[in-house]
Amino acid sequence: MAKRTTKSENGKQTMLTTKDRVFVGLDVHKKSYHTAVRVNGREVTTRVPAPTAEAVRVFLEPYRSGRLHVVYEAGPTGFGLVRALREAKVSADVIAPSKTPRTPGEENKTDRLDCRQLAFYDEKGMLKTVAIPTAEEEADRQVIRLRDQVVDARVRC
Repeated sequence: MAKRTTKSENGKQTMLTTKDRVFVGLDVHKKSYHTAVRVNGREVTTRVPAPTAEAVRVFLEPYRSGRLHVVYEAGPTGFGLVRALREAKVSADVIAPSKTPRTPGEENKTDRLDCRQLAFYDEKGMLKTVAIPTAEEEADRQVIRLRDQVVDARVRC
């Protein structure tokens, strides 16, 4: 059983084995990615890596010896990140934002809180995943959207 040591935010060493369950929630934006990591039911760290798939993959490297699962909400950034993570053999899913549970009276909404909630809800199995289209399907959708825009503009004229 491979063990790997990782440091948490408070500086304590955490030993991860293949029995450990690691859940990572990402709040993904064009200019920043906020991450929260939960290991075996407790939050280990929150960080803001560079907004690239490679930076996220490097950030997740210490947690790969556990059973790692990454989630983020679908949005304008597309599916490139989930494809890159799956290519790197990391279990990753995209979540439907409309299906994400919200607590009543929830007023505070920050990127850090969002990624923490995603990791927590993923750990509890409360999230609904989205089907990931292939790169070709995504390109076809873009062509159809462009055609619809041109048709709408022509009708307006």
